[in-house]
Amino acid sequence: MPCHKLVDNPLRMAYYNQTHLAGLVVSIKENGLLEPILVHPGEDGRYYILSGHYRVRAVRRLKQPQILCRVCHFDQRTAMIVYCTQSLLTRAPSAIEEAYMMAALIKAGFSMSRVGALWGKSKSWVSRRIKLLNDLDPQLKEELGQGHLRPRLAQELARLPRGNEQARVLDLIRQYHLNKAAAAQLVDWWLSATETERCRLEETGGYPLPDPGEKIIASPSPGTYTADSLKRCTLIHRGVV
Repeated sequence: MPCHKLVDNPLRMAYYNQTHLAGLVVSIKENGLLEPILVHPGEDGRYYILSGHYRVRAVRRLKQPQILCRVCHFDQRTAMIVYCTQSLLTRAPSAIEEAYMMAALIKAGFSMSRVGALWGKSKSWVSRRIKLLNDLDPQLKEELGQGHLRPRLAQELARLPRGNEQARVLDLIRQYHLNKAAAAQLVDWWLSATETERCRLEETGGYPLPDPGEKIIASPSPGTYTADSLKRCTLIHRGVV
């Protein structure tokens, strides 16, 4: 199939991991394309990619005019399901990519329960994912798409108004290495605090952030946890605690 006839699937976001793409370019240059991409024809005479967006990008970078394709004649609803299924099987979409796909499926007439079944998740899980798309600041959505922000923290930040407040709270979460529970406590406090209290917190710390002597971290290593536990046991044995 001529590469110029291929277009991205409407369900796909524009973000591409450049490191992965560069590695794929090298692989195809040395070994050729080992597996055809999957496409389906559109009414406009073009072919929409169902699986193989990275491979198409890599072939175009190599300035190859054609790419091996498998053409599947699906109706639009089936094509959408196949695209989502292929994405979940062949790679791990970011949370914001998933939200984008889910919102498009619902707009096309799929129920939230049906969308959840495609992911093997509940209706409420789908709702939380779509909330990220609607309520998260664009800058934070980009970080989420690039894997620099964890979905569960993003869900807490989405409770705040879009804009500067989300970025300010994220800075505090990162500064103090807060886990999800501590981040949720911070968001609760932020929603009810005055701007003066918020500014004081950013400048000096304090409630609801951990005491400087504490370590509330997202993923403590087993060694750190064991060392802290032994230290506390020693202090208890000495009667200090």
